[in-house]
Amino acid sequence: MATKYWISTSSTSFNTAANWSDGIAPANGDVLVFNGAGTANCSTNLGANLTTVTVIVEPGYTGEIGAVATGAATYLALDGGTLKMPRAASGSRSSGSPRVLVRFDKSDGTGSVAGTVVIEETNSTGTETFYPPVMIRGGSGGITGTVTGNSVVGFAMRPGETTTLTSLRTSAGAGGTPIVFLAPGVTLSAAVFEHGIIYDKRDTTAPTIRVGGATYDYAGTGATTTLIIDAGVCYYSGTGTITAATVKAGTLDFSRDPRGKTVTDCTCEAGYTLNVDNGVPGGIIFTNAIQYPDGLSAGKLITPAYVKGTLVAIA
Repeated sequence: MATKYWISTSSTSFNTAANWSDGIAPANGDVLVFNGAGTANCSTNLGANLTTVTVIVEPGYTGEIGAVATGAATYLALDGGTLKMPRAASGSRSSGSPRVLVRFDKSDGTGSVAGTVVIEETNSTGTETFYPPVMIRGGSGGITGTVTGNSVVGFAMRPGETTTLTSLRTSAGAGGTPIVFLAPGVTLSAAVFEHGIIYDKRDTTAPTIRVGGATYDYAGTGATTTLIIDAGVCYYSGTGTITAATVKAGTLDFSRDPRGKTVTDCTCEAGYTLNVDNGVPGGIIFTNAIQYPDGLSAGKLITPAYVKGTLVAIA
């Protein structure tokens, strides 16, 4: 077990001993640091399948980890482990690496060891058009993810990829607005979105999602068992059913998508905004009566223009 630094200025091979500061190829349990001491891309021999490895990509490293050729992507393959991308010590955003591709399962897709992702700062754009600079996949054993500050991160972004997220949290961190993309192949068990912009297109059910100040844009087909909006806004543009929604000092907005939506139970507390106008009569179905424990006037209800009269005595 050792801490070693990527020092290559020409060779792109991950498992070449001379590319590392101690002259020894990476092994299980090592801490691998990319900090700009080596400027070369790390893009070949990435099927390492190492366990309990920590990869630290500092803002000073502007090379690339992983590769994309003719539409196919090659990820640094780890059987579990940790990926960390800390914030620049200066406090100002660094350019950072425009491509960091890491998978938390073996290169053949097997492996079930849990992974951890802690992202505090990334480049604002990626090498590839329409893809974020940091892309993560795999993690059948479950990934615990934290994304803060000036970060742009995508999970299971390439066609056919899958990612299992045990938990995901976004927050302001030391500053900036994190941007997170959850592609259709993402399985998400629990999430707390305190800050940032989250684009969610997952096709599987999420048991618990809490929006605490972020802009959460959902456009997938997977259901949500429990949706709690403490602050911020949730644009619910997908077709997955919401079993239980609680809108506190935040917004639940269905207006961006004309497709039908179903909410089994909905509770609107003081400070709520509920927009049920998606332009289609009967487009939003509430299986049970909406509950207003603090009264209907404790927030804002936006209904379609064709709804006439005054709403009173609503449960």
